[in-house]
Amino acid sequence: MSEAQRDVRLQEIAAWENQFFLAKTNERAPYEQWLEQVTKQLDEEKKQRFFAYLDDVVFRLHAAVMHSKAFDEAHRRIVQTARIFEPTIREIDDFKKLPLETADFIAEQMMAKQRLLAFGQGSLTGVGGLFFLALDLPVLAAIQLQSLQQLALIYGFDPRRAEETEAILKIFHLATLPKRDQRRYWDMLWNDLNRNDFSGFAEQSLEWLLKQIAKSLAITFLRKKLIQGVPFLGIAVGAGMNYRFAKEGIELGQRFYQKRKLLNEN
Repeated sequence: MSEAQRDVRLQEIAAWENQFFLAKTNERAPYEQWLEQVTKQLDEEKKQRFFAYLDDVVFRLHAAVMHSKAFDEAHRRIVQTARIFEPTIREIDDFKKLPLETADFIAEQMMAKQRLLAFGQGSLTGVGGLFFLALDLPVLAAIQLQSLQQLALIYGFDPRRAEETEAILKIFHLATLPKRDQRRYWDMLWNDLNRNDFSGFAEQSLEWLLKQIAKSLAITFLRKKLIQGVPFLGIAVGAGMNYRFAKEGIELGQRFYQKRKLLNEN
C-alpha cells in the first residue's frame, strides 16, 4: 500500500470515529440518573471487588474460548481462506503480508457468521426457559470474545500473546460502555496500547449489565405472549439486542485492528 493510500484509509477511520462515537454527552435518561445514584451509595470496597470479579470471569472466558476446538477450527479456516490470496501464509505473523483490503474481505466473511451466531443465540434465549436465560450473558460474551480473537488473527496479531489478550479485553470492555463514554475510552485505549494498566470494567458498564437484566425480564414476560404457540416477541427482543451488541463490538474490533495494521506499516 502506498503512503497516499494509507493516508486515505486512516482518514476514513478518523471519519468513522467522529460518526460512530457521536453522542450528546450531557443528556441522561431517567434510569441512568437512578443508576448513578445507586452506585454512589454502594460500598466502594464491595464495588471494586465486584468489578474485579467481572474482570476475572471475562479473562477466564477469553482463555477458555481461545483454547477451544472452535478457536482451532476458526484458525484453520482463516488460514485456508488467506492462502487463496497469499499461498505462503503458514503462521499468524504471515498475515501481515496480506493487503488491508484482503484482510477486510476475510474479516467480513468471518464476522457475518459471528453476527448470525449472536442472532441465533438470542433467538434461542427468546424461545427457551430459565436455563437458556441463565446462559445468555456468558454465551453472548463468549461469542464477542471469539469474534475479537478472529479479527486479531486476520489482521496479523496473535491473540495468544499477553499484550493481545489485553487489547481484546479492552475492546470488549469498551463495547459495554454507553455511547457517551466510548470516545474517551477509545482514546485511552490507544494511549495505553503498550501499557498493561487498563482498569477493566468500570461503573459505566453497569448500564450494559442493567440492559441485559432488563432484556431477560422482558423475554420472561413476552414468552407468555404466544402467536400460534411461538413466543415471537421474546425471540425478537433476544435476537435483536444480542445482534446489536455483537455488531457494535465487531465494528469496534475491526476498526481497531485496521488502524493498528495501518500504523504498523509506517
